[in-house]
Amino acid sequence: MEEVGSSETINRPMLNEVRDRVKAKEIRCLLVYRLDRLSRKVTNTERLLKEFQFHDLILIEAHNGRVVDYSDHIGNKLTAVMNDLYLEQSKQVLNAGKIKSVSLYGNHLGEAPLGYTYDRVSKKLVPNEDKHIIEEIYDLYLHDMNLFDVAVEMNKRGYKTRDGNIFTHKTIMDTLTNEKYIGTQIYGKRKWFKDENGKKVSKPAPESEWIIYPNAHEPIIIPETFQKVADKLKDNRIVDVNSRKRTYGLTNVIKCGICVRNITFYKDSNNGKTYMKPCANIDFTTGKRCPNGAVALSIIDDFIHDKLLNEVKPVIAYYNIVQASELKMMDTTTAKIKDLNDEKKEINKQLDNLLDLQLARGVDQRLIDQENKLKYSLQKVEEQLASIDVDTDRNGFMEKLVELHKDFLNQPYNWQSEDCEVKNMTIKKYIDKIVYTREISNLNKPKLEIHYTDEVKQGMELFKQAQENSKASTKIYTFG
Repeated sequence: MEEVGSSETINRPMLNEVRDRVKAKEIRCLLVYRLDRLSRKVTNTERLLKEFQFHDLILIEAHNGRVVDYSDHIGNKLTAVMNDLYLEQSKQVLNAGKIKSVSLYGNHLGEAPLGYTYDRVSKKLVPNEDKHIIEEIYDLYLHDMNLFDVAVEMNKRGYKTRDGNIFTHKTIMDTLTNEKYIGTQIYGKRKWFKDENGKKVSKPAPESEWIIYPNAHEPIIIPETFQKVADKLKDNRIVDVNSRKRTYGLTNVIKCGICVRNITFYKDSNNGKTYMKPCANIDFTTGKRCPNGAVALSIIDDFIHDKLLNEVKPVIAYYNIVQASELKMMDTTTAKIKDLNDEKKEINKQLDNLLDLQLARGVDQRLIDQENKLKYSLQKVEEQLASIDVDTDRNGFMEKLVELHKDFLNQPYNWQSEDCEVKNMTIKKYIDKIVYTREISNLNKPKLEIHYTDEVKQGMELFKQAQENSKASTKIYTFG
C-alpha cells in the first residue's frame, strides 16, 4: 500500500483503511519500510502501536537489509521502543537545527577557539583579549619558523592553549588551518557513525557536502595572511600532521632509550632506501630535543637477525620436536582407548546375553559365577580407561611457538623481506620492542635492549628449565 498523504498526520486515507482492516481481523501482519512511515510524530506512533497491540497485529519493519519484528516490543517493551523513537527524532531535529543555524545565519557550534568568546545572544564568535596570541602565531610562522619553533616560542612567552595546556606542533597546526580565524564557519567536515563495535568514529566528508558560511563573524586574521600560511604549509609538504603514516619494517618496534618514544623512519625519494630519523621528541617548554640520534638500519637489522637465529630459533625447534613427540604419543593413546572401549562394549554385550539366559532358564550358580567374572573384567577395563591421561589441552604459547617455526624454514627469512608490511608483521610475532640508545663514543655500536613477546619469553624460560632438568646432555635441534 502506498500512502499519498503526509505522515505528519494520522488521519490519512490509506492508513485509515489499514486500521479498519486490522480491526476487522482482515490484516494479521503488517510490513512497513520504516516505523516512522506510520507517523512522524512519536505520540501518534505510540497511539497506533497500542491500537495494533490490542488487535494482536504482527508488525515488522524491513529497512536497509535489517528486519525487526516489533510484535514483542509492542507489549512489554513498548516504552523502550518509544524512547528510542523519541531519541532518534530528537537527533534528527537537532541535526536539522544545526544545519539551519550554520547555513542560514552562520552561527557558531561547539566551543569557541582560542582568541574568541561565544556570544550567547547573537550566537556568534567575538574576538577577546587573547586574539593577539593568534596573531603572534601567524606572524612567527611566516617569519621563517617551523611548527616546533613556534610552539616553543609561544610557551616561552607564557601563553597557554584554550584548555590551559602548553602549545605543541599539533596545536599550532590546528590554529594555522582553522578557517574560523578568517571569519568563516564550516559545518560537516567529518561524518560520524558507529563502527561494528558500537564505537563512535568519524571520517572526512567530501568538500561538496560541507556547509560554508563566509563572513560569519569578525575575523582575527585577514584572508591574505591565511593564504600565505596555507601556501607555506603546502610548500613544506605539511598538509596534515595527523595524516596516514607509512608502515616501515621497524615501525612501532624501536623505542628511544632516553624518552621511550617510538623511533620513526623515512624513505628517500631519490634512492628508495629507508633511513632512521633521530628521535623527534622535543620539550616544548625549553625547545630542547632528545639527544638520541639515528644509526644505520643495517646495524639494527643484523642485531635482530642474530637474536632470532641464536636465541629464538633453538626454542622453536625444541617445541616443534616436543609437539611431534606428543602427537605420536597421543596417537598411541587414542588407539589404546579405542581398544579398551571396544572391549567394554563386548563385555556389556555378554552381560546382556547372560541376563536373557537368566530370565529364560532361571538363576543358577554357573550363571552367577559367569556374571561375576564379566563384571570383574568390566571393572578392570574401566580402571584402565580412568588411568589414561586424555588431556590434550596444551598451553597456547606452545602451539603458537610451533606455528612460528614456519618462518625459519625458507630463506631469505620474512624478517629480511623487502616488503615492509611482511617484515614488520614477522618481527612483531617475536619482538615486543627494542630499546635503542646511540652511544656517542661509538656510533656504530648503539646500545640495543631486546624485549620478546610474552609467548617467546615463556617458551625460553621453559626451554631453559628443560635443559637444566635434563640428566643427559641436551641436544639442541636446529633447522638447516
